[in-house]
Amino acid sequence: MKHIPRGVWQIAVLMLLHFTADMVGGILTGILPVIQKNFNISLATGVIFLASRSLSSNFCQIAVGPVRKNSPRPFFIYIGLLLLMLIGLFGFLPADIPSYILIIIAVFFGCGTAVVHPEGLRGAMAVRDVNGATATALFMTTGFFGASCGPLLGALLVERSWGMKNLIFIVLFLLIVMGLIFTAHIKLLTDRKDQNTAAASVQADFRWGFIVIFLIALFMNSGTTFFHALLPTFLHDKYGFSLKTGGFAVLLFGLGSATGSVIGGILAKKIRPSSLTMFNLLSGVIFIMLYLPLSCYQWSIVILFFAGLTVSSSLPLLVVMARFAPAGIAIGLKMGMIVGGTWGGAGIILMILGTFIEKIGLLDSMYMAGGFYCAALLIAGAGALCRRRSVQI
Repeated sequence: MKHIPRGVWQIAVLMLLHFTADMVGGILTGILPVIQKNFNISLATGVIFLASRSLSSNFCQIAVGPVRKNSPRPFFIYIGLLLLMLIGLFGFLPADIPSYILIIIAVFFGCGTAVVHPEGLRGAMAVRDVNGATATALFMTTGFFGASCGPLLGALLVERSWGMKNLIFIVLFLLIVMGLIFTAHIKLLTDRKDQNTAAASVQADFRWGFIVIFLIALFMNSGTTFFHALLPTFLHDKYGFSLKTGGFAVLLFGLGSATGSVIGGILAKKIRPSSLTMFNLLSGVIFIMLYLPLSCYQWSIVILFFAGLTVSSSLPLLVVMARFAPAGIAIGLKMGMIVGGTWGGAGIILMILGTFIEKIGLLDSMYMAGGFYCAALLIAGAGALCRRRSVQI
């Protein structure tokens, strides 16, 4: 039996880490109707609950991104996994607990996801035996997959006899992941090792500058946040579909995103990443606008795979472009902004618009997701037209 190179084992463990962190975060999305019923909270409060987790999960990344930027040890990964274990509390909290306590727990829980991401991404970029762009795409792809599996796993757990108490099994899984991280001896990329040489800059696409890339990712992730947060509740409340159906719908969307990320990484060697991103956004908007009028039919969730395959699969490409885009800031901060800041901004948008969801209806709210993807496409097109390839925006 051949010896597995350390780098291959390390990237596999980091992929499991990203899958787990995003999967655990996605569980709350899939069981929102059960949380509403168990703790007697409204849909508007439930949206604030989810948005609070999203905000802390992502803006905290900007704060921790530059911290320990020259340290190769993944200290924050362990802290993040410990905070994620707070999910086990939800099965044992009293039914009359004040909603603000739930929101506070969601904030700390979200911080667990946050502190895992910057160091996990730096760990993937530092892995030997695996190309940096490939390692980044693999790491990002498993996050898509994990976030998509979360709602379905949550539904499967809470619909068992013990209800939300079954979430305690997630804690045991997190302990296993923590042990694997420790034994894999993960080292992190540091600013001192990130030399943006001419050879490295070949991987950049200078059609867009960092600000344009950030805005594209912000609106792209806003659309995905709306889909992940509202799709299970939308299908359950409007059409009476089971939580499992809603979870499976999110899973299909995420599987498409993961598949598209891998395909995009391959195609990016032959097609300019910015052109590929614009094509994906345009195709994805068409699939979403096709799905929503047909969403009353259970079979239509198949369309979501193709929507995810295109509309939200370009984030790894944006991350790689952002890494090499000159911005005069530390790589940890750039990664925190492009991965955490954009998702955090999406969470703010969800929270602001959450108070209107009950008034305008879930269907119209789902159409807003398509609108965000359209906005990302318009910014991408405007950015490409305003600057020549060699000009940094």
